[in-house]
Amino acid sequence: MRFGVLGKSQNIGSFHFALLEFSPGGKDITKRNNLSKQTMNSNAPFARERESTFTDPILFHKIERLYLIAHQRVLRFPKVSRHSLGIRIENIVLEIIEFAHIAITKQYNSRLLILNKIDVLLKVLQVNLRIANKTKCLTDNGFAELSAQTVEIGRIIGGWIVKTKTAKE
Repeated sequence: MRFGVLGKSQNIGSFHFALLEFSPGGKDITKRNNLSKQTMNSNAPFARERESTFTDPILFHKIERLYLIAHQRVLRFPKVSRHSLGIRIENIVLEIIEFAHIAITKQYNSRLLILNKIDVLLKVLQVNLRIANKTKCLTDNGFAELSAQTVEIGRIIGGWIVKTKTAKE
């Protein structure tokens, strides 16, 4: 039994696919080749569509950015503070992310309770940032940057609380 290799290539969007077919006796199997082309062509627009539509609310992007900035700043803390105050700051931001994802799935009273918990966590985070600044673990620029992010997230959460209260009534 002889195996032939058909080497073909196809561009789909920004991807380049090499299609190799192994056919007994070196015969071209066009049905299978056409089916694979149709399958790839039908999936290509879907793949591009998924990349372009991103449905997470802006709040999650801002909290994620807050975490990334906080993480970079905590890495510069002195070792003793990094493993106490620094970890506490990062954990608070991670809790905020977790509760925000929970809040988006709840309604009315449950959502209101979770949003109030996020609001309290933001206030605790602000206190921890102030302590880090006063103990010289966090520079003034770092404190200003993290505080600005925290205040912005607090405004979004505050608006969400008001919207939830009015929707309930």
